[in-house]
Amino acid sequence: MYCLDAATGKELWKRELGGQYWASPVLVGQRLYVVNTAGVMSAVSTSDGQVQSTVKLPGQVTASPAVLGGRIYIRTASQLMCIGRP
Repeated sequence: MYCLDAATGKELWKRELGGQYWASPVLVGQRLYVVNTAGVMSAVSTSDGQVQSTVKLPGQVTASPAVLGGRIYIRTASQLMCIGRP
């Protein structure tokens, strides 16, 4: 994952997350949420690229997460998961 300055193209930071990615990342506040095909979801800080948290979801993930009402919805191969506060 690379973060570039849009005006200059200068690299601001880069981060190796590992795994294969088919799903698009989603931005929530100052975090990018990315999930690989093995179901490992990481929250990455947009300011410095640091991984703030990681969670292993049950099953493969090929669909991009959706964000609505402060919750993140993720479709695995067999389930629809919701992450967020009630």
